[in-house]
Amino acid sequence: MLLWKITTSPLPCRKVFKPIFRQRDFRYSENSGGEWSLNTSTGGYGQSTQCAYFDNYYIDSQGYADDLRMSLDLATATQPQLIYDIAYAPYGFPYVDTLVILASTDCGSNFEELYRKGGDELSTAPATTGYFTPANDQWRTDTLDLSAFAGAEHLIVAFRNLGHYGNVLYLDNINLQQDTLVVDVSEAAKDQISVYPNPVSRNNALHVFQNWPGNTYAVLFDSKGAQIFRESLDTTSQINLAAHSLSPGVYLLGVYGESRMQFFKIAIE
Repeated sequence: MLLWKITTSPLPCRKVFKPIFRQRDFRYSENSGGEWSLNTSTGGYGQSTQCAYFDNYYIDSQGYADDLRMSLDLATATQPQLIYDIAYAPYGFPYVDTLVILASTDCGSNFEELYRKGGDELSTAPATTGYFTPANDQWRTDTLDLSAFAGAEHLIVAFRNLGHYGNVLYLDNINLQQDTLVVDVSEAAKDQISVYPNPVSRNNALHVFQNWPGNTYAVLFDSKGAQIFRESLDTTSQINLAAHSLSPGVYLLGVYGESRMQFFKIAIE
């Protein structure tokens, strides 16, 4: 799936995005002679053939910063989160690349670092000295808490590649999630989707019925926003919770389609 253009529509942002790349909603800061580009041969979890990538394998940035930037309107947000898919395999020392995510509330004059991972910590696949192209299971979904910036009318988020001639870094499915997206299961029929039972035993199955077009998948997050699992969905799917050794508590289940997404609070007993 291509990177998503995040519009300035009021939150909640229910995937009101359009697939687009290198337009005014994405900004580039290029210092190394390389740049973030559109890859047309692979996408997150094999769900598409498009994503963004930085080719550290052939481009030696020598540690210079190259940014992929976007502007977000969080004026009505209370607990916004940024969710994105990433894929990376290290080349090996000393060719260690790093991804840094930063935010600015003053039009880019100053940035606050929110996330920094490099090398093995960033990796989603074993190290390789060959050109890395991720398999479907060599992606990871990360969540970044933006609640400190709730109320900001103009927040710039920068995905910064610090390249050291290592390997290719991929990004896909960048989405803004707002707490008001969470809906009761009883309201799900309005969008032709249902999740049941709720509450559900951690030793039982969670049933998901949906008739959205195209590829659809579910992601379960814990109360801190960490991803527990990701599973592809059919029209009628059963998710075996016992296979994931869950503790009792309230979780967030995200159901993602090609043109929409919906979230459910799930009580697991």
